[in-house]
Amino acid sequence: MYNFSFNITDYLEEIPAGFWILGIFFLIVVVLGLIAIYIISSLGIMNVASKNKIPNAWLAFVPYARYYIIGKLGFEIYPEEGKKNPTLTWVLFGLSCGVLVLSSQDYSYLLRAAVTVFNAIAFYNIFKVLAPKSATGFTIGTVIVENLGGIFLYAVRNNVPESKVDEAVVLEAQEEKPKVEPVLNEEEKPKLKPKKVDTTEESKERPNFCPNCGGKISKTAKFCGNCGKEIK
Repeated sequence: MYNFSFNITDYLEEIPAGFWILGIFFLIVVVLGLIAIYIISSLGIMNVASKNKIPNAWLAFVPYARYYIIGKLGFEIYPEEGKKNPTLTWVLFGLSCGVLVLSSQDYSYLLRAAVTVFNAIAFYNIFKVLAPKSATGFTIGTVIVENLGGIFLYAVRNNVPESKVDEAVVLEAQEEKPKVEPVLNEEEKPKLKPKKVDTTEESKERPNFCPNCGGKISKTAKFCGNCGKEIK
């Protein structure tokens, strides 16, 4: 009888050493490439988050935690007015944590699909502001290869407008700050000029009655309207 058993060890021993070296070199290049892609992607997310004053922007380098930063950018910083929703930030972050915890479950693919959808929506909101002409293309690329979103952000990081910190918060902080009046020394205090006293005859108080006839007169009258006597 013929023996059709196959021993993979015998087959591997027949591969030339040069192919082994080439294969190992190719594997190293792939691993280094993936690491470089992840680093650039994380730098893109972190730079945009830092310019928008998001605390702990370094979380962009932490797997799964980076979705919190992406959610802050896509659902709180860059959406149109009236469409900001901080709850979606926590939904995206929660779904990513669910993928981490339940990765061994059969239904984990549903969580991954949900993360992909929310992640794409967040990036689309960001790209609409930073690269409006390429927003759709960049978003599709992010769906196909997840880390491309961060790389695209790194490419357009210089398009980030001035910080979108709520001006109302800044104004409120300024109002709460107590106003301190400067303390002036005697030399810096403005010198008040003494008020001039009007000593003209018109300013002197006139009697209410004529001293000659007793008729009633006004305080500014120079002659009595009844007898014609001059009032002094």
